[in-house]
Amino acid sequence: MVISACRGLFALYIGEFGLLFYFLFALVISILLTYFFVSLVRIYETKMKRGLFFGYKDAVFQDIDSPIIAFNKRDKIFFVNNSARKFIADLYGGWKDEYEKNIMLQDFISKINDDYKADTFDGDCYFKWSYSTGGMQAEKNVTYRIVRDMNEKIMCKYFMFSDSQEDVDSVTGFRIWDTFKHHMQMSDISFPAGVIAFDLNRLSIINDKYGKQEGDKLLALVASAMVKKCPKKTFFAKSYSSCLIAICCDTDVRVLETIKEEIKHFVYDNVHLPEPIHIQSSVVELGLMSQNLANAVDMAIKVLKKKNMLDDKAKHSSLIDSFIKMQLTAFPDLMAHVHRTKILCHMLGKRLELTDIQQSDLELLCLIHDIGKTGVPPSILHKADKYTVQEWDIMKSHVYKGHDIAIASEEFEDVAQCIKYHHENYDGTGYPEGLKGESIPLLSRIIAVVDAYDAMINDRPYRKAYSITKARQELKAYAGLQFDPHIVDEFVKMLEEIAPSDYEEDEEGNRLSSGFRPMGTMGEVEEDRHVNNVLYSNYVIDGEQNIISVDNVFTQITGYTPDDVKVLKLKQDDLIFDEDKKLYNEKVAELLSKFNEVYLKHRMRCKDGSERIVFCYGRFKFTPDSDKITSKITITDITDSELAGKVNKNEDYKLQINEFERDGLTGVLTFKSFDKTAKNIVQTSLKDYLICHVDIDDFYDYNKNHDKGDVQDILKNLAQCINKISGKDSLVGRVGEDRFVVLYELEPGHDNANSKAIVSELWGAIMDYLGANDSSLTVSVGAYKLISGQDSLDQAYEKSLEALLKSKENGKNCYHLI
Repeated sequence: MVISACRGLFALYIGEFGLLFYFLFALVISILLTYFFVSLVRIYETKMKRGLFFGYKDAVFQDIDSPIIAFNKRDKIFFVNNSARKFIADLYGGWKDEYEKNIMLQDFISKINDDYKADTFDGDCYFKWSYSTGGMQAEKNVTYRIVRDMNEKIMCKYFMFSDSQEDVDSVTGFRIWDTFKHHMQMSDISFPAGVIAFDLNRLSIINDKYGKQEGDKLLALVASAMVKKCPKKTFFAKSYSSCLIAICCDTDVRVLETIKEEIKHFVYDNVHLPEPIHIQSSVVELGLMSQNLANAVDMAIKVLKKKNMLDDKAKHSSLIDSFIKMQLTAFPDLMAHVHRTKILCHMLGKRLELTDIQQSDLELLCLIHDIGKTGVPPSILHKADKYTVQEWDIMKSHVYKGHDIAIASEEFEDVAQCIKYHHENYDGTGYPEGLKGESIPLLSRIIAVVDAYDAMINDRPYRKAYSITKARQELKAYAGLQFDPHIVDEFVKMLEEIAPSDYEEDEEGNRLSSGFRPMGTMGEVEEDRHVNNVLYSNYVIDGEQNIISVDNVFTQITGYTPDDVKVLKLKQDDLIFDEDKKLYNEKVAELLSKFNEVYLKHRMRCKDGSERIVFCYGRFKFTPDSDKITSKITITDITDSELAGKVNKNEDYKLQINEFERDGLTGVLTFKSFDKTAKNIVQTSLKDYLICHVDIDDFYDYNKNHDKGDVQDILKNLAQCINKISGKDSLVGRVGEDRFVVLYELEPGHDNANSKAIVSELWGAIMDYLGANDSSLTVSVGAYKLISGQDSLDQAYEKSLEALLKSKENGKNCYHLI
């Protein structure tokens, strides 16, 4: 009965309050679920905000050499990289797994900072820590950083330790270049090698817009990509705020170009920002130029800055903007012209295998090569009729004006010479100085071809635009006269391999539309090796100067068949006349001391002993399959071309070294040329060398008491004597008024006795010459043996000068060897 009553009351309660009960039950469940999901979101956000370590610690921080130890916002340790485990083991007398859970911030600080003060670690700080290891005192740099979220709440705190001489960037883990460069030498590098540099455009804007932690994540992402993609033997460093550097060993520069693009694509694919980012990059080759490592890195950074200045996606420098505005007043269609020439120059530069540096300079040249025309009166600049002599002189002055404008700016000084000489003709009939052939800067020769082509196919005040067919015919007709024949040949072939719809024509040669498109189904390009009756051939040599492959045209020019090349084991030297070899090798070495390529004119010795006059272009390349460096050589035979008749008919076609490279009085190398050439020889060889300084004793008194002509005769004859005694494989230069320097290559196993014999023979032969000519003069000689891998050329100079001073102290008229 009671039970029945209870059941009735419960049923009545459910009927009266059931709706309210279900509502309250659903509300409680909703609150619990909401709390659960909010907690998950907060945990996820916390993990994301701590991404400075969790997001990329395995990619960058875990494996770098510097110890990194991080603490959470409750001051408990939560991250220790591999290097830090050993570090903590040394600090605490052994490693235990619980250390990674139980070490507290204050306890850790007390271990590394005896002068611990709580307020010292309220913000980022940097200090040096001295400690004992193995019974010796050592020192480390300590960087302490507090990482905060966008609301300024603390996410974590971390320490990074680095050797005293090697500061480390706390975001990327890369060495700071300003300190690292003082401890790294060229001897650390294994070749082939190169430098890749990256710069994040607008990083400061990302920091301002999304917070510095997002900028740091992006910088660390680039660092992570570099670590993943670069070769095993790579040295990483950070330069200015957003510039990261990789010094890559055992890798050809062409492979580095591919790696550079892979790194950029990796970053673009993995970055998560509301707006696109842009990364600028550059590659500089190491090992073929006589430069040190710091110069190569500085060059890579310089190229980055130049690319940033020219980048359409980045903000141009105010100087670039002002230059553009200056030119727009004179050329309203300037930007269209620049756009067209930039596209063509970029394509041609790739075809000619220009370096990253040259490509950047060529792009800049497209923009400002005619900047000097802003100083020419508009009445002359846009005149449709023929210029008077006076007007033509004013017009030609624009190259000097352009040069002066460019040389005054650090941003443009590298292309100032190219601006000055971009109207020089290949046969020497151009202006302002009548330079010819390879003495005209390469970029000037390239812009001359591209600029002339674009000018021909567009209207000018004095004529209508040429058809494409006629423009190409004009280029071919003037190849070897106005234009470099090799560049014209490559440019014309390039135009045939693309179908610029900007240049599409109907059957009568009239243009139809604008823009560029691929060649599509236009068919194969006809193989044509003749431009203005100039024949050229390509062949390849290895590092020992052996010719390893030739084309069919090689036989037409030289007479040597592919079978001859194999059977005779033909070398590059076999194509040079004996009397030219010394000068040829000096010139090649001198060019390689400044560039990664060689471009010169010389006599070529054919199989039958006859000579051909050729322009020779050579560039080093790396073959990954064989792991060897080779050189691709292109020779252009101009013996029977119009160019040969156009050049001074009395010219001796033997290889010439320009006046500025040789001393005008004695004919030996100037010291500047000697130094560059010798450094290239020494740095790219494993052989030992002997440096000798030859100085005339009491020359001041002799010069004062004799006629100028007699003094000059003595110097000229003495130089010839030294040249003859030294032999064709040695290098001779003039230092100052009466001193000469000689570089001898020593044979393997050469000892001090042999070196002394060489110095004695040199000194004795000079004294015999002076005695035979009834001269009262004597000479002193100082010499030093340069050991490969131990001494630099500069050190050898100093030592040989010390030896020369010793000879003077010993009474002069003698020699001394250190």
